[in-house]
Amino acid sequence: MKMPEPNIRYCGGCNPRYDRVKTAARIKEALMGETAADQLPPLSGGKSDTQITLVICGCQTACVWRRADKEDPNAYKITSKEDAENVIAKLSGREDKARLQGELK
Repeated sequence: MKMPEPNIRYCGGCNPRYDRVKTAARIKEALMGETAADQLPPLSGGKSDTQITLVICGCQTACVWRRADKEDPNAYKITSKEDAENVIAKLSGREDKARLQGELK
């Protein structure tokens, strides 16, 4: 069974350290089976109670990560490719491997 499409929010991109759109496409492909990066919308619509939110930040400052995100157990802050791989591992049931690589959130 495929995971519902995540709610995706990007930072403004003032100081990106990696390709945020490509990273979002990588996560979507890993979790949902999609392959085309151009199918990934820059911002999803309304969020359900169980839908995950990916807050994709271009740098460690993570200015778009809000207090509400910190309190949402289904929200994940991504500030690097490594964070993205950890989130994929957690959400696909390979959390133990990710935990060895560092904190997931």
